[in-house]
Amino acid sequence: MVVVADGCEEQVPEILAQLSSAPPAPPLATRWDEAALWASGGRTAGPPFPELAGRRDESGNTLLHIAASAGCCRAVQQLLQSRIPVTALNRQEMSPADVAFQRGHQDAFEQLVLHRVGELGNLQAPAKKRRGASKGCREYLLQPLRYEEGRLLDDRRKAVMMAWEAQLMARHAEVLLPQKGLKVLNVGFGMGLVDGFLQEKEPSLHVIVEAHKDVLAEMRRRGWHARPGVKVYEGVWQDILSQLPGGFDAVFFDTWAEGYEELSCFQAALPRLLGVEGRFSFFNGLAPWSVAEHAAWCRLAQEDLQELGFCCGFLPLEIRQGDWQGVCERYWQFDTYYLPLARRDPTWEASWRGWPTFPVHVSDQMGVKLPLREFGLLCYDDPKCIGAFAFVWGWKWEKTGTWYGLFNEWTAVTENITLNCTICESEVLGALQKCWTGQDKETKAPSLHSISMAGEPLEGQHFSVDQTAVTLAVNASTTQGTALSAVWVVTEEVVSMAVGGAYEATNPLLPDLFENGPDNTSGMGLSVQLNTTSLKMGGEYRLYVFVREDPAACGARCNNHEAYASVAFKICHDAVPGEQCYSQVKYAMDHDLAANPGRYPGADTTSSFSEVQMVLAQLQLSGCQFPCDVSRWCHTTQPGEACYEYMEWLLEGNNTQDAPQALRWAKSLSRLNTQRAIHENLPGICPRPCLVDVQQCFPNCVDEGEGGGGTSELSKAASATALGLLAGLTWLV
Repeated sequence: MVVVADGCEEQVPEILAQLSSAPPAPPLATRWDEAALWASGGRTAGPPFPELAGRRDESGNTLLHIAASAGCCRAVQQLLQSRIPVTALNRQEMSPADVAFQRGHQDAFEQLVLHRVGELGNLQAPAKKRRGASKGCREYLLQPLRYEEGRLLDDRRKAVMMAWEAQLMARHAEVLLPQKGLKVLNVGFGMGLVDGFLQEKEPSLHVIVEAHKDVLAEMRRRGWHARPGVKVYEGVWQDILSQLPGGFDAVFFDTWAEGYEELSCFQAALPRLLGVEGRFSFFNGLAPWSVAEHAAWCRLAQEDLQELGFCCGFLPLEIRQGDWQGVCERYWQFDTYYLPLARRDPTWEASWRGWPTFPVHVSDQMGVKLPLREFGLLCYDDPKCIGAFAFVWGWKWEKTGTWYGLFNEWTAVTENITLNCTICESEVLGALQKCWTGQDKETKAPSLHSISMAGEPLEGQHFSVDQTAVTLAVNASTTQGTALSAVWVVTEEVVSMAVGGAYEATNPLLPDLFENGPDNTSGMGLSVQLNTTSLKMGGEYRLYVFVREDPAACGARCNNHEAYASVAFKICHDAVPGEQCYSQVKYAMDHDLAANPGRYPGADTTSSFSEVQMVLAQLQLSGCQFPCDVSRWCHTTQPGEACYEYMEWLLEGNNTQDAPQALRWAKSLSRLNTQRAIHENLPGICPRPCLVDVQQCFPNCVDEGEGGGGTSELSKAASATALGLLAGLTWLV
């Protein structure tokens, strides 16, 4: 989304239609077709044009996707040596390996997955030295849990465990304890499913390690601490590991809010924990959003256990999943579960896929692929320009939140609540009267000074927040010292291209976001609890607060005025272990940034984890979402970066024929505005540049070079004569 210069609004629909509808120019399209033909095995001559390595077709496929779809292993091998990420997702949120699996190409699937295993192995090497519980685990342990019928949920209604897992836990117990009287260790009690099945095997010693206070309370309620032969260790396994005896016949690992890093650290203790004939298994929920990522983590587990002296095999089990309704985030989707079992010297039955057999086969039944948002992961939503300002000349009513500023006739906000104020005047009218008459209104509207989240004032007209519950407060006052209250509502953010003055229906209020509100769509009070757990990860929303006189204090004498503010916010997410984005960020920080700095424009070896995640989010790579603690980010490309090289190629005049139609004017724009155009029209090449003011009224606006864009003469004239027009524009990233 770009800034619209004054006086150019009416041209916007026509210009955007031209930018979005025109196809790529023939020369570049021809090269792409030739490269795609080569990738699909239709031509042996190659490799393809290097400049196409980062390009995608209309479905978001890279050349690696095309090669994987055709099962062309020769092309896959060559393309893996290019800069195309093996984790690149198309518009169906599928990586090249996912595509190979879907198309039934086992060789190409294994080739791509093994390449990914190499990346993951490099990422995991430092993790094996880690000590103590992870940040995610510590946060989980602070959350209250609740047992509902057939499920265990955390405070955000994420499923920790569900009853449909019983079919899996029964098989785990069966392969771990083939006979009675053995000694078993289980790390992670949850709903007690696997422990119940283990008890049926009548072990001589049953050790359980559990850390969460609510789970421990449930265990006491059910009498687990008093059961014969059962010993419960309370605390995180990292602290208890050294206290555990060795010589177990079986060990099972199933913790929550921990990823492969923690599993790998635990596996390092297996040589001491297990007896000579001992068996090890774990709940295999690794990377459930992608069959390719899941296969990669399974293979990595095999390799790591092999180094420890254990041979790991997987038993494919077709399963039936339960009802996920009412759960805000899934942890599984496949119709096949790969049950792991590791032993020192096993003999595998025919149904097992023991090392070195590949754990996943393209003939396995995986079911319908679900979108990443079902797992709390991120989709490729473009950043949007969102702003708030008052339109002070004439009447304006639209569904976008930028115009709710003169009179509040927003029925959904004013009806059926005690703070009813159907014709409330805003602060803007008082300011206009002061400008026009020189006199203040007899009674002034409240003044809104700031909005704070979790006790910290918001900077600017935006904020980012994860799916959680946060406390919001508004600081406001009146010259009369009248007691105040406030109404809070939330809508989805809307960008409207309607012609000015056209009527648009009000955007609906979102329900069930405020605790103890007067109805299910609003909160009331100067301080409220906003619960964003039901909002879409990566979604963009707008928060409104209307500060009015409290009728409990002023009764029938309340003045018909209010203070008003709208604040844009986005649901963000900091990548955590086990997520695709986390792995890519770690790989970049530990290896790739130093070796290939041009792939990460704006980041270097001193950059923080969040800064590298933000770079990948800006480039729409690896499923990365904007991190929560980096609210603003931009980077003007420099020599040596892929973005800079592509921009130079455009500015040399090649854009006249070869670039997408959206960049046909690149030669007449500054470098910064060219970078902006590439960022918006060709995701994955350029980040958002700094200090740039892109004009949408081209060619009538004048771009005055490297200083951040010029201002048209029409815009200057309008600015000089528009008395009282206040515009505030914020880029939310």
